[in-house]
Amino acid sequence: MSIHDRIEAIVENLDAFDATPFGKTGKLLDELQGDAFRVRSDVEVLLRALDGLVLVCGRTGNSFEDFEEQAEVYSRETGGMRPGKDVSAASGDDSDFETRRLKYAAWVQSKIEAGRSTLKAHQGGCDR
Repeated sequence: MSIHDRIEAIVENLDAFDATPFGKTGKLLDELQGDAFRVRSDVEVLLRALDGLVLVCGRTGNSFEDFEEQAEVYSRETGGMRPGKDVSAASGDDSDFETRRLKYAAWVQSKIEAGRSTLKAHQGGCDR
């Protein structure tokens, strides 16, 4: 049998290579690595959702600190001022308190819904 024939036989029968311990181990390690990346991604998504819920519920238990953190994050994410914060005349925000309250309530609700939908999406994969 020539070298060419041997190479062709090996290429045609790659399953035989995969049956070796190295082939099986390599496939297993590839699958484990893929699983680890998926789990890490899932954990990051769950932590972001949990962080949003903790933010709107109060991270520290100190109402003043929690209010200030919520106001800072709300402002950073939306560009708006949280109800209860003074709006300067220079900011150009002439919306009334009720409009600001409704926008803030929608933002809080979006954090809650993000937590709910993330939890629902990940519940099927958890053993209880």
